[in-house]
Amino acid sequence: MSLLSALGRLAPSGLPPMVFQEARFDRVGVRAADGALRLDVGLAALDLAPFGEFRATVRFTAVLERHLASGETVQRSVPCIQTDSSAYQRDRMGHASAALAFAPTPLPRLWARMGTQDGSGVTLVRAFWSDLMIMDPAHRLLQRIRGEWNHSPAVAGTRTAAAGGFRAGAADRRRTG
Repeated sequence: MSLLSALGRLAPSGLPPMVFQEARFDRVGVRAADGALRLDVGLAALDLAPFGEFRATVRFTAVLERHLASGETVQRSVPCIQTDSSAYQRDRMGHASAALAFAPTPLPRLWARMGTQDGSGVTLVRAFWSDLMIMDPAHRLLQRIRGEWNHSPAVAGTRTAAAGGFRAGAADRRRTG
């Protein structure tokens, strides 16, 4: 029991004792929906100050295939790191939540890595997000979620063999500092 919790229990009042606890992520929801990776994060912290914001970093990988003039087919996995942040909104006393959505990286940004500027002969074979990292610098929280979330909707002008859903996924929680 922390010193603040012990002092809270000893305080003379008609209210039940207030137990102070360190901030923590009390829920993290991750799903691929509507062509994006959606995050729902809940924070539990008995804190009267503003909650701040959380940051998320995820790897988007597109498996592209290019048909060369010689008849050969070249397939390449092209990863991109995406980062975004979202402010918490207070839900109830000591709890806040935030939501975030990652859109897939636009294919024209990836065509140059396949050796073409206009995307001629390039098709999307598969696209997915992986290596999700959630950080809350104000509360010094870090959580890594292992897994793979497939991007299933077909992208205009391409074909895709990806199915929606989630594969694997164990949370790796760490506290920094």
